[in-house]
Amino acid sequence: MKTGQRTRYEPATLLERRALACLDEAYHLAGQVRPWPGWDLRGGSLALFRRDGGMFLCGHDRLPRRAVPVAWPDSPQRPPLFYLKGQPRNLTDTCATLVYLGRFTAFVPLETVGRDAGDAVEMVALIWQEAFHAFQRALRRVDVPVAVPYPEDSPVNNALGNVEGRLLLDALRAPQEELAAHRRALALIRRERRAQLDDDLVEYERFTEFYEGLATYVACRALEVAGQEGYRPHPAVSLWVAEEAEYRRAALDLRAARLAGLLTVNRRGQGANRRRFFLTGMGLAYFLDRLDPEWKEKVQRPGVGLDEVLEAGVPFDGGEGDDRVIAETECRYDYVRRLEEERAHARELRRRKREILAEALGAEGTLLVIDVSQLRLTETRLDHDRVETINERVRVHTGSAFFQYGPTTLYFHGVPVVEDRVNGLLEVRLPHRLRMLGDEVPLRLLRPAEFTDGFELNAGGIRVRARRGYIQPADGAIYLKIVR
Repeated sequence: MKTGQRTRYEPATLLERRALACLDEAYHLAGQVRPWPGWDLRGGSLALFRRDGGMFLCGHDRLPRRAVPVAWPDSPQRPPLFYLKGQPRNLTDTCATLVYLGRFTAFVPLETVGRDAGDAVEMVALIWQEAFHAFQRALRRVDVPVAVPYPEDSPVNNALGNVEGRLLLDALRAPQEELAAHRRALALIRRERRAQLDDDLVEYERFTEFYEGLATYVACRALEVAGQEGYRPHPAVSLWVAEEAEYRRAALDLRAARLAGLLTVNRRGQGANRRRFFLTGMGLAYFLDRLDPEWKEKVQRPGVGLDEVLEAGVPFDGGEGDDRVIAETECRYDYVRRLEEERAHARELRRRKREILAEALGAEGTLLVIDVSQLRLTETRLDHDRVETINERVRVHTGSAFFQYGPTTLYFHGVPVVEDRVNGLLEVRLPHRLRMLGDEVPLRLLRPAEFTDGFELNAGGIRVRARRGYIQPADGAIYLKIVR
């Protein structure tokens, strides 16, 4: 900080300066491309936060009095930039969209920043994606649904999912006269694959393709502009890249990599339970660009999703004609071989999951069993790339995991957590030294204790806040029952 007429925060580290350069570039790019009707990145609210505390804010009309301007060059497209010590209490260490200061705000960890041109482009794309999420939440007033136990090791779902991704990529490259045939084949393969899924799983897919897939599409449309010959990035990008051509190449490479990802979705279960829908949602959006110039306005209407627009006008016959198209598509994309490959992978995956569960339960430290069976789960924020679904009942979190049950919040980072979704239990190993407060009084672990006016546990990678419940030792473990 500097003292003068007004206190200003000076970005002190290269990490902060690079993150702010990406922020400037994201706003600069927004002045040259509008990929979605009614949305302008420059009209939203953004926050870049440090995982160890503090954040940069822009796009808020009402700021806390403790917010101070940032000593950083003004940018014509970006709103004024402020720095604030502290963060929202329910913010974890991953991207999030939260209502903050009365507005949906996109929160992006600045530690996402790397070192080269590719890293800079990825950070800019991430800012675009998260900013679009804030728009989606404000537009449709939707809440991100609690994650469902998705069958990531289902051979049939994975094999057909891979066929679907390859078919979608081919549809993006097909000549105009072949689009109708690709549209029908794609709609039928998606119906065939989803016929084995429960309704809640299909709804999860539809939502994730809409929410994450469209955000990925919007970012890719911005990358197209950033990769055009003659595009001049924001001058701050020079913190990363000496040559503008290198930045343009990195933008095109990232877009191409995301499209190429359609070739590997669901292969050996890769991204089967979440990441694949970023790519299929993006691919469907690009395909609809070719099919229906009004599709964006249509999917913003209540009850209309990507599937409804894709299937509109498709001549389903419900009989031999549809069956023939499905069989021809499966043959063209080698479905039988892919199915055998997925079956072999599923057997290996089950063995590995048993090892992961045994390792999590057998770690050193005191076992803490948290019982939340009486509470209603209202929000989760997970590192989905580090969630292992053992079966429909149990999954293991090895990355960050945030659970909210009304006023009760639980946050885990850097410690394996076993989640029993049927019985409402979370099991984690505690470090030997920890501090627990119940009704603002330190709790002893040798005897049962009840709390009626607040409970707090903070043990490194474990943070628990609750209102009411009790805690007691049980067979060498600690049992924590939360009732509110």
